[in-house]
Amino acid sequence: PGLDTEKVLDELLEQEKNNFTPGFLRHIEGECNRISGAPTLSRESGRLLETLRIIQARVVEELGKDLGEGAQVLGQLMGYDDRTERLAVLD
Repeated sequence: PGLDTEKVLDELLEQEKNNFTPGFLRHIEGECNRISGAPTLSRESGRLLETLRIIQARVVEELGKDLGEGAQVLGQLMGYDDRTERLAVLD
């Protein structure tokens, strides 16, 4: 079932590529920050955060298919949860 789910997600991301705006990515980032900044993290919140991070990374990858190596680096940077870690890697 995992491979089927991944294939469905790939198809969905490709179909919706034109709907992925900077605002959409900022919204996902804001939700991730909100969840990770909560005083306590329930199991469900943790899973939601993980799912949002996966979606965020996959959207960046999809948008970056046409951009080459720079987009790959950006996609890898999205794997870092902390903004300061991402900036440190870029330095």
